[in-house]
Amino acid sequence: MNYMARLGIVFVAVMFAGKVTPGILVEEQWYEFFLALIFGGLNALIRSLIILNNWKGSWTLVSIMAVILNLFLYILVYAGVFSWLGVNIIGFGTIIAPTIIVSFVSVLCNHFKGFKTKIE
Repeated sequence: MNYMARLGIVFVAVMFAGKVTPGILVEEQWYEFFLALIFGGLNALIRSLIILNNWKGSWTLVSIMAVILNLFLYILVYAGVFSWLGVNIIGFGTIIAPTIIVSFVSVLCNHFKGFKTKIE
């Protein structure tokens, strides 16, 4: 249940970031829905990845992983990898705002959904 909650919360953050950031073009809402589902699913795996690798969990590690993952995903959208979904980003500078929004929500979500100062 924790995974589904994290997926849902990050899903909403991706949808929100797509609406408030100028320069993100979406052909249809369903396309943005599928893209947000992909982003949400991958962001929800951050805590699971830390547990599987037996890394010492901390705010710093989760924050860095979230920023790198979201930056990489938005660069892929900018490069056209997700153009089959009808989502395009105009301008490389447009990547920064949604990356910050989604990473912030992902870190908070991982904190309040089972992540505290240390993952055990």
